Amino acid sequence: MKTVVQAGWRSPGFDAVLAAATLAVSLVLASSAGRGQAGTRPMDGLAYVTVLGSCGLLTMRRRFPLQVAGTVGVGLLLLSVREYPGGPLLLPVMIALYTVGTTQERRAALLAGVAATAVVVMRAWATTAAHGQVSAFTWAAPGWVIASLVWGAAVRSRRQTVEALRQRVEEAERTREQEAALQVADERLRIARDLHDVIGHSFTTVNVQARVAATLLQDAPDRARQALEAIEAISRDALREIRQALSLLREGESGTPDRTRGATSRAGTAQIDQLLGPLRTAGLTVDATIQLPRRPIPVVIDAAVYRIVQEALTNVLRHAAASHVTLRISTDDHGMQVKVADDGTGSTPPPFGGTGASSGRTGGHGIEGMRERALALGGHLDAGPLPGRGFAVTAYLPVAG
Repeated sequence: MKTVVQAGWRSPGFDAVLAAATLAVSLVLASSAGRGQAGTRPMDGLAYVTVLGSCGLLTMRRRFPLQVAGTVGVGLLLLSVREYPGGPLLLPVMIALYTVGTTQERRAALLAGVAATAVVVMRAWATTAAHGQVSAFTWAAPGWVIASLVWGAAVRSRRQTVEALRQRVEEAERTREQEAALQVADERLRIARDLHDVIGHSFTTVNVQARVAATLLQDAPDRARQALEAIEAISRDALREIRQALSLLREGESGTPDRTRGATSRAGTAQIDQLLGPLRTAGLTVDATIQLPRRPIPVVIDAAVYRIVQEALTNVLRHAAASHVTLRISTDDHGMQVKVADDGTGSTPPPFGGTGASSGRTGGHGIEGMRERALALGGHLDAGPLPGRGFAVTAYLPVAG
């Protein structure tokens, strides 16, 4: 409603009505202006034409504020020089100066105000010098002129303040929306990495255990049973983690995800030993040294270390064709370092029918996901072949003190 009213005030139709009303008031003032103003000549045709033209110019006051104010000022000067009564053009002058105040910069408005005030004051001085007296109306005119200009300038200042506030509010809203969108995208990417790691590790491990069970089913049924039980446990854990991830994705559709929660909040360095079993089952020699900090590890760092180790070991099973794998987790005063290295070639099928594709080490999303995890936490990750034989993944994650 307020916007509609403001639009009406600023329309050409409103200016036309204002000009007509101003003309009516000015004509009334002109008919009685000579009373009490000694030495002034009666209003004649020239005076009325000047009043009519000055009021008519108010219809263009928004498009040409300085020109309209200047022309109305010339009309006021003409009435003064011709010694017509003061008053008929006071209202047009006030409206013109108010418009200057609302539309022009401070310097231009000040110059226009000084010029108009000088004309009005000179008229009062000239009248006093010629006739020895001047009406109270004439003496009050400069104050009304200045007040009109100051009022217009105040309105302009308020409009600018309101507009600046509106723009800041809109910018803040856009910033909040952008931040929320980035948070959602970042959370979805993180969940996608978790799903990739969970599914990749689980299926690779299930594949290894299934091959073991098939191989030992006749000669060592107890070990085959253990492999099948491992498959059941791995599948159950994977389903649980996938459900958690999908649950977070559904929550994210109705609002900003809770970044303090993870798709797999239970996964951490305390479960790293469980990742080594499938490698030993596959016949690999595992050399693991895990040195964790004495102080509590931030949840995001703890989960990232686990996921990096999980993905690196999964790649060993899938692509390395290795016989020996080394895991080192060490801690210094500033962070944690993770290194997973193997002696494989990455080009021949691993035990129990892995894919053995060498591209799996450097292509796909596994290494990219590990690197994204490290970079997101202010760390870094390097992955590549070792001199002669083997492959290594090394990551460093800073831990805030």
